[in-house]
Amino acid sequence: MKTIDKEIWKSLGRFPMGSTAAGAESSSSSPIFNWSYDVFLSFRGEDTRSNFTGHLYMFLRQKGVNVFIDDGLERGEQISETLFKTIQNSLISIVIFSENYASSTWCLDELVEIMECKKSKGQKVLPIFYKVDPSDVRKQNGWFREGLAKHEANFMEKIPIWRDALTTAANLSGWHLGARKEAHLIQDIVKEVLSILNHTKPLNANEHLVGIDSKIEFLYRKEEMYKSECVNMLGIYGIGGIGKTTLAKALYDKMASQFEGCCYLRDVREASKLFDGLTQLQKKLLFQILKYDLEVVDLDWGINIIKNRLRSKKVLILLDDVDKLEQLQALVGGHDWFGQGTKIIVTTRNKQLLVSHGFDKMYEVQGLSKHEAIELFRRHAFKNLQPSSNYLDLSERATRYCTGHPLALIVLGSFLCDRSDLAEWSGILDGFENSLRKDIKDILQLSFDGLEDEVKEIFLDISCLLVGKRVSYVKKMLSECHSILDFGITKLKDLSLIRFEDDRVQMHDLIKQMGHKIVHDESHDQPGKRSRLWLEKDILEVFSNNSGSDAVKAIKLVLTDPKRVIDLDPEAFRSMKNLRILMVDGNVRFCKKIKYLPNGLKWIKWHRFAHPSLPSCFITKDLVGLDLQHSFITNFGKGLQNCMRLKLLDLRHSVILKKISESSAAPNLEELYLSNCSNLKTIPKSFLSLRKLVTLDLHHCVNLKKIPRSYISWEALEDLDLSHCKKLEKIPDISSASNLRSLSFEQCTNLVMIHDSIGSLTKLVTLKLQNCSNLKKLPRYISWNFLQDLNLSWCKKLEEIPDFSSTSNLKHLSLEQCTSLRVVHDSIGSLSKLVSLNLEKCSNLEKLPSYLKLKSLQNLTLSGCCKLETFPEIDENMKSLYILRLDSTAIRELPPSIGYLTHLYMFDLKGCTNLISLPCTTHLLKSLGELHLSGSSRFEMFSYIWDPTINPVCSSSKIMETSLTSEFFHSRVPKESLCFKHFTLLDLEGCNISNVDFLEILCNVASSLSSILLSENNFSSLPSCLHKFMSLRNLELRNCKFLQEIPNLPLCIQRVDATGCVSLSRSPNNILDIISSQQINFAWLRNRPRGIREFVLMNNGIPEWFSYQIASNAIMVTFQHNRDTKITLATSVTFRVDGDSDQGMALVSCNILIGCRLDRRYMRKFPKSASEYTWLVETSATYRRSSLEMNDWNDVIVWFEAVKCAEVVTIRRYRDVVKSFAQELYAQSADHKYGLLHATNFIIGTNSEMQGHSYPFSNRQMEDLLGEKTLSKSKKDKF
Repeated sequence: MKTIDKEIWKSLGRFPMGSTAAGAESSSSSPIFNWSYDVFLSFRGEDTRSNFTGHLYMFLRQKGVNVFIDDGLERGEQISETLFKTIQNSLISIVIFSENYASSTWCLDELVEIMECKKSKGQKVLPIFYKVDPSDVRKQNGWFREGLAKHEANFMEKIPIWRDALTTAANLSGWHLGARKEAHLIQDIVKEVLSILNHTKPLNANEHLVGIDSKIEFLYRKEEMYKSECVNMLGIYGIGGIGKTTLAKALYDKMASQFEGCCYLRDVREASKLFDGLTQLQKKLLFQILKYDLEVVDLDWGINIIKNRLRSKKVLILLDDVDKLEQLQALVGGHDWFGQGTKIIVTTRNKQLLVSHGFDKMYEVQGLSKHEAIELFRRHAFKNLQPSSNYLDLSERATRYCTGHPLALIVLGSFLCDRSDLAEWSGILDGFENSLRKDIKDILQLSFDGLEDEVKEIFLDISCLLVGKRVSYVKKMLSECHSILDFGITKLKDLSLIRFEDDRVQMHDLIKQMGHKIVHDESHDQPGKRSRLWLEKDILEVFSNNSGSDAVKAIKLVLTDPKRVIDLDPEAFRSMKNLRILMVDGNVRFCKKIKYLPNGLKWIKWHRFAHPSLPSCFITKDLVGLDLQHSFITNFGKGLQNCMRLKLLDLRHSVILKKISESSAAPNLEELYLSNCSNLKTIPKSFLSLRKLVTLDLHHCVNLKKIPRSYISWEALEDLDLSHCKKLEKIPDISSASNLRSLSFEQCTNLVMIHDSIGSLTKLVTLKLQNCSNLKKLPRYISWNFLQDLNLSWCKKLEEIPDFSSTSNLKHLSLEQCTSLRVVHDSIGSLSKLVSLNLEKCSNLEKLPSYLKLKSLQNLTLSGCCKLETFPEIDENMKSLYILRLDSTAIRELPPSIGYLTHLYMFDLKGCTNLISLPCTTHLLKSLGELHLSGSSRFEMFSYIWDPTINPVCSSSKIMETSLTSEFFHSRVPKESLCFKHFTLLDLEGCNISNVDFLEILCNVASSLSSILLSENNFSSLPSCLHKFMSLRNLELRNCKFLQEIPNLPLCIQRVDATGCVSLSRSPNNILDIISSQQINFAWLRNRPRGIREFVLMNNGIPEWFSYQIASNAIMVTFQHNRDTKITLATSVTFRVDGDSDQGMALVSCNILIGCRLDRRYMRKFPKSASEYTWLVETSATYRRSSLEMNDWNDVIVWFEAVKCAEVVTIRRYRDVVKSFAQELYAQSADHKYGLLHATNFIIGTNSEMQGHSYPFSNRQMEDLLGEKTLSKSKKDKF
């Protein structure tokens, strides 16, 4: 070896063939391992198998974690080789130390192997101290001393090894059960495991990502923008193929879960070149974030929509390959377009674009390091196999030639793969010995030169004409041009010259440019002698000079400016005898009549064809595809019946097309697209005899009135789309279309009935009839054996449903807003594969099937069925139902069989004003997560829902009357068996409740309850047990006008809203403890744009424990911050809102400024009230560390203002208070100590009027706001 660095290869986990690892030092960098299990559990079975370990195993499995637990292994005195391998092939080991752990030699040997794997492979080890003290494990005292003593006689030589493993493991960071609840401990462990897995799994399982993690770590460590709540723009720039997109996508994936909406727009440069390209990108951006389509008329319209709809949303946007400033201006024009915390990532080759647009951060992507380049090259050149030592020098040369360029490494590695001749390797590399900084095209073309001649032709067709097109379209166009197309595409994919993304053929820019260069080199000075023409200037030159030749095989002319019109001389075609593909998009006209096109022409794609009829020369004998979208043809011509090879005819969006000739039906036509031909009134009879037709698209032919009543021979037809044909009244007999799989009549608003023959289409999979507002009936007899999706929503005149017994494979049935439907056929109740059934707003529906046996059903929606009074019995096998919506129905009672829905999570009964109670079997809904009863004003007896033992009518005899299985005999249900561990939301707003004592029962059986909504009720007090809801985040008590006091709340509470509780005289006494607590659910907070904690109380005043109180709407304090101090800022204001009517409303904002810059702003609406509001907002400085200067004095200004009012609203009394906690962190103590920092009170200004201000403030503006006080630190109060 002359220059190769062997240590780099060793660090990759490989040793050269023929060499040995003996005596080799282990590399400091962790190799890449593939593991069989995510987690290995080491535990003492008799201590924890049936409790803690079993529960932990179950929770991990529920989260999709692959866990090994040794139930299936036969135990002996010695650990088996199988178990050793299992430990070695696990990513994480969780060691559960319990009282008898050390008494098992098996456990101790496991532990030794685990610690060895940690040392040698970097395995993650998580110790758990279950009912034992960590110091006893560390020092082998207590149970662990006794356990080891038992082994001294037989295993003396192992004792020191076991002791060392115990000590080492006990010193690791882990969990001590102590007095904690096991459930909470398990949640923490699962969260940590998932965090490790998320950071360990590849960012994209379909790509070899090398060198990405270090770049992301650099961005996260240095660019603090990702931790701030400001709107930030990051520009990633660099040369083509260097990895900009790969890095941006990995960063996007890592951050995506933190945002309200995300959008990834690929290939912005190419997409914006298309007609109306930027407005389409605007529309796509809005759809990806808002999840629904918005009309975008033009660029200015789109800009306004983006600004208005996204200005309050925290979103993540990635724009890939931007090359013009106008693209940025149209899509991400300014920081004020988006809500706080928004992050925008842009990739481009042009750094100046980022500078001009005012990007916050810019990052240049560099090539891979030597270590990373070798790793990437090895993966492709040796397919991850061990390279022989003979190849190491050559491999180093190859990576040196590529200079860390990822694409070049992949292409070159793939090219050299499977070439076993060293001389061949050397010969290939010798030619580029001095090309370190040479154009990378020389390296890329190596793969091209090794291709078969016809595969080269396929590559050049794709690179010059078809990048970004759908895979199916590319294959259709090229299949008649290349006999080995499938082989060629596979070969190109194997060599990484093309790739498929989202069903489109993609190619890296450098490879595409290489293809362009190859064609250009065919004739430097005469474009007419090149095989492919795609540049406008070259095409115009060839047609102007009539300089074409037999060399020309394909032409692609795209005019990006829709207003531009060019004229060409068609005589130039006469010299292009070998032209196979003609692609034109734009306003291209010919100065003469077109009389000739080459006979060998196979594919014509001419969008916006500007002639009223099709010239006869377009009818060539070899023509396979004729794509004339957006044409100006009025009468589609004759002669296509002679095109024996024509398979595709596309006239979509030809809006002035009125007639298609009978002689235009090519006999072998397979695809016919006529959608949006809005003036087309009928189709020729000859089209009805196209026996090979597979796809017929007529959607949005709004003037199409009928299909000819002739015999239809569509034996091959699979897809028929007649949606939005609003004048279509009848459908002829299509029984011959026996292979039809998809049929759509959506929004055929004149359609009264569909032909009975449709009922006999046995292979039909999808049938869409939504918005057929005049459709009255379906075929009486149906044989839809393969039907999976049937949409009949908004068929408002549909009165009955036929027998669906034959549709045994139906999965989705929608009957939403079928307002004439009164009865649902009993057969619907027996569809065993039905997944979703939607009957929302069927306002006249009175009866459902009496018995539901829908064992696959997951979603049942009956919302708004206001005449439905009874709910059917439930079969015992209906355990898949997850969502049940019965809101705004007239249902009076539910059957006891509702208890069979053991997987039900969301149960919506809002506005069920006839419902008085739930059945006594409701307590069997163990998976219940949300129960909505708001507006069910007659509802009574809440307690027995959670504890059936207190329900006097829930006796065993009563249950027996329902003829249910023994599962329901619960007249004496043990309280310890009652558990609603998934229950998170209880909505009882407006239920006319006068007593909420049922909460005392609920706190013992619903430990996960996080939201309790009790607004608009009549109770006067809350039970003292509220503090026992250890997961409670949100408590809503709005307009509980008789409520007099709120008891102490759990420390985890995040939000209390007592707006309108005018009788409130006592608030929780432990608000100070709550704010001091570190129990903050950040996952819950990510969905809330407000502060970390918020309390709206009435008649409460300012709590005495606030350090600063002032009769003003603004205050300034100063404090010193360092890394060992955690700051919590609590602000509170009291005021009253007056108005001239009951609709008076004030929008009040709380503004927090740090260093003269707005850091946070919280807003809330407050209705008119004679009582006084107290609004308390608490926010942690954990979110604001980037705003705080470490080890320096920081100015904090808190300022309240009325931002907007529904009427003239005055805020009578202003008080603002600020409080800060400092938490000292002691490494040697687990106790947390809080200190209340004091300052001398001071008044800031005397003006109590709330006025609007712009941000950030200058020092002078701040002085004006605060009156005589200045920003001089010597004059500020410090704490």
